[in-house]
Amino acid sequence: ATEGAQSVDARFRENALGARAAGIHVGYCHFLTAQTEAEALAQADFFLSVIDGYEADCLLALDAGSGAGLSVETLSRCTLAFLARVEERTGLGVMLHTDAWAARARYTAEVAKYPIWVANHGAEAPEPNGQWIAWVGFQYGDRGEVPGIAGCVNLDAFTYQVYQIEAPAAPSPEPIPTPTDGTPGVFLTHRQWPE
Repeated sequence: ATEGAQSVDARFRENALGARAAGIHVGYCHFLTAQTEAEALAQADFFLSVIDGYEADCLLALDAGSGAGLSVETLSRCTLAFLARVEERTGLGVMLHTDAWAARARYTAEVAKYPIWVANHGAEAPEPNGQWIAWVGFQYGDRGEVPGIAGCVNLDAFTYQVYQIEAPAAPSPEPIPTPTDGTPGVFLTHRQWPE
């Protein structure tokens, strides 16, 4: 949806409304560029102003990348400030989106109190990181194709815990790196996830 303190995805509204109209579960993500906690809070408020009025089925996501140029402590404080602000102001669940290396090397243990959507392209399952014992999202590639979308798309699998509302109880599945119907680039929903 947003990046930094003022950038909005040019197709945010079109994608948000179009996905919902097509029956796709919707969530929103912000790409953090903050260098301080104050900037992280300002970016959280900006993100919230953009998604205001749009219903979120899935956890609201923060992509803080690897925080290039920031210490582990500073990146972690900025991440925590953003996620806490969004959670507090919306009453909705949040998650961190980052790659497997950053999950291991760039965040303090305190950040692991929030769910993770981890990117580990080409892997059958995300590599262990010593911080999170489980994931709600696994981005396993970035070369998927979806009819109607020009160019490559990310490939992800999600567990039930990605939803804002409580999903039906189910056994924890083994990580599945591809959609069950074999179609690349399609997010799994609770109806598609194997029992």
